[in-house]
Amino acid sequence: SVQTLFLFLSVTSIHAAFDDVTLVGNKYKGIVVAINPSIPEDQDLINNIKALLNEASPILWSATKNRAYFGEVTILVPSTWTGSYTQATHGQVYNKADIIVADPNPQYMDTPYTIQYQQCGDPGEYIHLTPNFINEKNDFVENYGSKGKALVHEWAHLRWGIYDEYASEGYDPFYYSSTQYVQPTLEATRCPLSVAGMMLYLDPLSGKFEFCTSNPENNFLPEEGCIFFPRSKEGQPADLSASLMAFQYMDQVVDFCHNDTNDPTNLHNKEAPNEHNRLCDQRSVWEVMASSDFKQGNNGPDSSRKNILPKINVRQQPPNRYVLVLDTSGSMSGSRYENMMQAATDFIMTYVPLSAEVGIVEFESEASTLSWLVMINGIAERNYLKDRLPKPPSGGTCIGCGIEQGIKVLGNRAGHLIVLTDGEETTEPDCCYPPPCVDNQQQNVVVDSIFFGPSGNLDLQQLTEDTEGIMYYNDVSDITGLKETFKQLAESSDGNLYTNTYQVYGRTHTLSLHDTESGSFTIDSTIGKNSVFSFSWSGVDPAPTFDVRSPDNSLYCSNTKAGCYISSVVSVDAETGKWLYTIHTTSASQTVSVMVTSMASSEDTEPIIAESGISSTDISAGGQALVVYAKVMQGYEPIIGAIVDATITSTRGTITTLRLADTGSAPDVRAFDGIYSKYFTKFTDSGRYSVQITVSGRDGTIISRKGKHSASAYNPGYVEQDGTVVPNPNGLTDPNLHKSEGTNVNEIEAFSRVVSPGGFSYNPPSGSNFDSFPPSKVIDLKATQLDALQPNKGIVLTFTAPGDDYDSGTASKYEIRYLYESASDLVTSFQSGYEVKTIDVIEGDLTNPDVADSIERFVIKLNDLPDKDLVTVGFAMRATDTSGNTADVSNVAMMNLFLAPPP
Repeated sequence: SVQTLFLFLSVTSIHAAFDDVTLVGNKYKGIVVAINPSIPEDQDLINNIKALLNEASPILWSATKNRAYFGEVTILVPSTWTGSYTQATHGQVYNKADIIVADPNPQYMDTPYTIQYQQCGDPGEYIHLTPNFINEKNDFVENYGSKGKALVHEWAHLRWGIYDEYASEGYDPFYYSSTQYVQPTLEATRCPLSVAGMMLYLDPLSGKFEFCTSNPENNFLPEEGCIFFPRSKEGQPADLSASLMAFQYMDQVVDFCHNDTNDPTNLHNKEAPNEHNRLCDQRSVWEVMASSDFKQGNNGPDSSRKNILPKINVRQQPPNRYVLVLDTSGSMSGSRYENMMQAATDFIMTYVPLSAEVGIVEFESEASTLSWLVMINGIAERNYLKDRLPKPPSGGTCIGCGIEQGIKVLGNRAGHLIVLTDGEETTEPDCCYPPPCVDNQQQNVVVDSIFFGPSGNLDLQQLTEDTEGIMYYNDVSDITGLKETFKQLAESSDGNLYTNTYQVYGRTHTLSLHDTESGSFTIDSTIGKNSVFSFSWSGVDPAPTFDVRSPDNSLYCSNTKAGCYISSVVSVDAETGKWLYTIHTTSASQTVSVMVTSMASSEDTEPIIAESGISSTDISAGGQALVVYAKVMQGYEPIIGAIVDATITSTRGTITTLRLADTGSAPDVRAFDGIYSKYFTKFTDSGRYSVQITVSGRDGTIISRKGKHSASAYNPGYVEQDGTVVPNPNGLTDPNLHKSEGTNVNEIEAFSRVVSPGGFSYNPPSGSNFDSFPPSKVIDLKATQLDALQPNKGIVLTFTAPGDDYDSGTASKYEIRYLYESASDLVTSFQSGYEVKTIDVIEGDLTNPDVADSIERFVIKLNDLPDKDLVTVGFAMRATDTSGNTADVSNVAMMNLFLAPPP
C-alpha cells in the first residue's frame, strides 16, 4: 500500500511564447499583449496599448519593405479586472504572451526590453513594456524616439532573433577601422557606418563638451565617458534610413541594415564589435530576417495593400481550469493506481490554486465523469473533489473516450486536460488524432499528457504537441516524480507569483530493515506560506517513523504523535533556514518519498522562482542535441552563481546529470543573465526521457542589477550643423540603466527550487549508432594584445573550451585561422584564412584541448604582419573531435595592432 503524511505549515510573513504567432499573407496573427495582474484596472492603458500598436504597425510595414504588419492582436486583461470582458481562448494566457505589460524591472525601469536566450535567428521569450512607457508618463520620446519604432526594435529581437547593433552592456563602444579609409580611423560601434557624429565627453570641471582622448594602454581607444553624438538630420546623408537596431530614436531611421551594395549608405557594418555581429556571424539584420519569415520569397512585398492597422480584441484571462483524465484500465492496478491516486490527491489538496476550477474524468473501456467543474474556494471543495477520485481499476483502455468526456466537462470554456495513462489504446475511439473530437473546441483545449510507465501513444503525443500542451514521462515506481509532475501542471498561467506553489525539495529514500536515513531542505525568506512537507511510503506494515526539526532544532512534528496525521493547515511560526528530517524503518523494506512545497511569504517580497525549458520534444535527427534551459530570478532580476543541475532519465532508468551554466558559451548566449543552459547528447535508449531541474543557491549567491537583455537604444543628444552639442536633458546615458551604479549586485540567502520542463522522445534514424555529435560552436572568442605598447610581443586569444560532443567531454584539436582584410570571410570561407601553426603558438597547445567549459588561453605571434601603421586582424576557430566531427566556425574576434601610434 501507499500512505502519505502531510505536514502543512502556514506562515505569515521560465514562458513559452510565439507558438501561436503566424505570418500569412503579410499579416501577423495570434499576437498576445498581456497585462500583469499587479497592474490596476485602467481603460486608458488599454486605449494607449491600441494606439501604440496602431503606431507601430505601419512602421513595421515600412521596415520590412511592405512584407509584414501587425494583423490580429489580443490585449489580455487580468481576471481580477471587473469590467465587462469576453474570456480568452486557448493560448491566450499571460504566461504565453508575446508582449507583457508589467511593473518595471529594476535593471531597466521603464526602458523597453526583450528576453532572449537562444541563438541568433531563434525567437525570444517576450517583450516587457511598462504602464509608464505606454501611458507616456515620462520623457520617452526624448529618450528612445517614437514609441512605435521602439516596439519594432523589440519585435526584431522577439520575432527574428536579432541582437543589438549599438554597444550594449559589455561591448566596446569604439573601435578602429582600417578597411574603410587609408588611415586608421576611430569609429563608434554602430550600424550603418555612414551615421555621422562626433565623439565627445563632458568635462566635469568646465561643464563643456571636449573631443575624446585616446588611451595608449587601452589600445588607443577613448577614455571611459566618451559618447558618440549623432549629427542632426541636416548633417546626415540624405539617403540614411538605418538602423532601427542602433538608432531607432533618430527621426529619419526607419529601416534595418542590409547587405545590398547598391545602397552603400545603409550597408551592414561587419566590423562593429556589437552583440549582433558576435552572435549572428556578422550577417546583416536583413540576412537574418530573410532566413525566417521571408525565406524563399515567402510573404513578398505587397505595395497595393492599404489597410495595415491591426484588428485588436480585448479579452480577459480565463480562470485556471483543469480536468483530470485518469486511466483506470486493468493495467493500472496495484502500485500504479495507488501512486496515481496519491499524486492526484496532492494536486487537488495542495497544488491547485484558489479560484481554479477542477473536474475529474476516468476512462477504461469507456469514460465517465466523476466530477464536473468545481471552483476551489477552500478546503470543502478540495475534500469534495478528493472524494470523487476513481475507485480501483478494471477494463480496457480508451484514451479517446477520456479526452472526449474531458472536453464535455470543459464545455465551451478554455482549459487543460491532464491525461494520465500507462499504455496503448485497446478500445475505440482512438486518441482523437487527427482530432475529430476537438475540432469544434480546438481553440479552447490544451492537452497535457503524463505517460506513466514504459509504454507510449504517438497519437496522444502528437495531440499534446498540436494543442501546445506539455508531455511528462514518469516511471511507475517514482511517486516523487509523479507528484512533481502534477505540481508543475497546477502552476497558474496568469502571471501572479503569489498564488503559485513552489517546490523546494524532492527525494526518494530506499530503506532496509532497521535502517535510518536523514535529509535537509531550506526554507528561504521569500517563501514559507502554506508550506507542505509530504511523506509517502510503500511496502509492508508497520509504517516508517520520522520526525521533522525546524532550524532551531525544535521538534516540529513526528508521526509518532497523533496530531501529525492531519490533512489540514496547522498555523505555526516557521523559521527561515535549514530544516532537518529523519526516517526510520522497522519493516523489511520501505521506499519513502519526501516532497516539500511552499508559497510566497507575502506580496511585499517577490519570491525566488525557477522556470525551465527544452529545445525540442522530439529528437529524431542524427547529430541533433537537446538544449536544457533554466531561468532563475527574483522577480525580474537574475540570480547569478546558482547551482543548476538537470537530471535526465531514460525509459530504462538510465540517469544523466548535467550542470547548467550561465557563462556566455554555447548554448548559453549571455553570461550572468540568470539563464542557465547545457547541451544533452547522452542518449542511451530510444524512447522517452524525463527532465528535472534542481536549483540551489548558497549564502553569497547574488542578484545582478546590470542590464543583460535586448533593450531599445538610448538617445544621448545630437550635434547641430555648427557643432553645437544639444544633450538629452534627461542625461547623456540611459538613467534607467545606470541608476544603481555601485550597487549592481546584492547577496541573497540560501534557497532551493525544483522544476520540470516536461519530457522528450528520442527516435534516432537507423544506422546512427556512431559518434555524430560535433564539438559546440565557440561564441565567446576574444583577441587582445599581450602588451598594449609592444604589438610584436604577441596576441592573446581566449575562449571557453568546447567538448567532444557539443559542450561535454574534451575535443581532439583546434584549428585557428586569421585574415587581415575582409575578416568576415572567415565565417563563409574559413579555409581562406591563414592558419595558425604550432610554431606560431607561444602559449597553449592546438592538439591538446582542455576539458569542456575550461577557459582556454593562447598566445600567438604573427610573423606576416603587413607593413602598415595599423593592422586590423580577425580570428576565428573551430574544434574537431576524435571521430572527425568538426564544429561550426566560431564568432570572428576582431582586434587592432598599432605598429605606430594613430595620427
